[in-house]
Amino acid sequence: MITIFATDLISNVKKYDVVVFGMGINNAFNSGLLYEIALNFPKVKESENENSPYGDKRKYGTVYSTEVDGIVFCACYMNDGGYNRNKGEEDCVKYDMLEKCLRRVAEKYAGKKICAPIIGSSFYDGKGEKKKIMSIFARAFANADIDLYDYEQRDFRLYIFRKIAEARAEYKSGKLTKEQYTLKKRQLCWQRDNGIFKEMPENYEPKINRDLIRVKKIDLN
Repeated sequence: MITIFATDLISNVKKYDVVVFGMGINNAFNSGLLYEIALNFPKVKESENENSPYGDKRKYGTVYSTEVDGIVFCACYMNDGGYNRNKGEEDCVKYDMLEKCLRRVAEKYAGKKICAPIIGSSFYDGKGEKKKIMSIFARAFANADIDLYDYEQRDFRLYIFRKIAEARAEYKSGKLTKEQYTLKKRQLCWQRDNGIFKEMPENYEPKINRDLIRVKKIDLN
């Protein structure tokens, strides 16, 4: 059975035994949910880079699993790395490979609490046809349960930059005191660099982040 939630996955990830996500054969964790997984659970990215051969086309239709903090993260190799992403409306999902991956997960982890985004439907993992992808999930999980998170994946670095800008505007308008603004900015910078689960030390002071400056320039242009 499929249950759908209209909220982000990463905030709910610790409720599950198995987290399933789409992956290209080039092991990239550069954006969207993949970036947030790598930020919050860096061992997933480390394991992928160490043990999953870069660019190996034989990976299509297979699943690479890494267990971190009691959660099994399943990388499903089902897109061509996004090479068609900027060419009109073309998607880069290999639908037959996606189905192979999902069937493997459903069979291996039946009875576990499993979650996934609607793999392949986001700009960040394929730009595929959501209706077609939902049909694939329905077939693959006909005899197993999965929670699907139907939401717009985000550029986390840009999200944090905007949150800091909002906090500054609240400080300028008098809605936040200087102390409240400073604390909020510290917390946001900590999340930007360390994820949302790790506790911020009391003595933490953010450093200038060159990537954030670059994102700011891109956003303003």
